[in-house]
Amino acid sequence: MSNTTVINYEDSDGKGTVTLVANPFENGAKFYAKFDRTTVNIDHLIARIQKKEVGTNAITKRHTA
Repeated sequence: MSNTTVINYEDSDGKGTVTLVANPFENGAKFYAKFDRTTVNIDHLIARIQKKEVGTNAITKRHTA
């Protein structure tokens, strides 16, 4: 049996991949997750923040980031 599971997802803001990896240690959760960060850049991050916080200024968010 494989010790990894790959989950592809897509929403209105983009798409990505989450890989669940079996935890090799006895303590803790059975799996841990790794997110493919190559699909995220600062512009996408700011757009997502603005979508959730309507009325925020892109320039202010870029400066904060």
